[in-house]
Amino acid sequence: MFLGALGFPVLMTIQQKPFRPRDWTLTTKLTVTTTSILFALGALLWGIAEWANPRTIGNYGAGEKILSSIFRFHHDALGRVQPGRHERYPPGHRPS
Repeated sequence: MFLGALGFPVLMTIQQKPFRPRDWTLTTKLTVTTTSILFALGALLWGIAEWANPRTIGNYGAGEKILSSIFRFHHDALGRVQPGRHERYPPGHRPS
């Protein structure tokens, strides 16, 4: 899903010039930079907000909290935009 968010033209540019970001188009540079910043910032803010919450990552060790915040944010963020994605939640625990 992450790769699909970048778009076909960006992926083609990256495939043609994988280790030469200097040769990427402006669109590719902006898309990769902006997407990376938004995902990193989102994971950071989600991790900060949930750090002490025992219902999410509050009971984990520091390393587990960091990894979980990255992957859980990614899961939550993409889960909201994937059409046809069905996930079962316990009663009263469905995210808004």
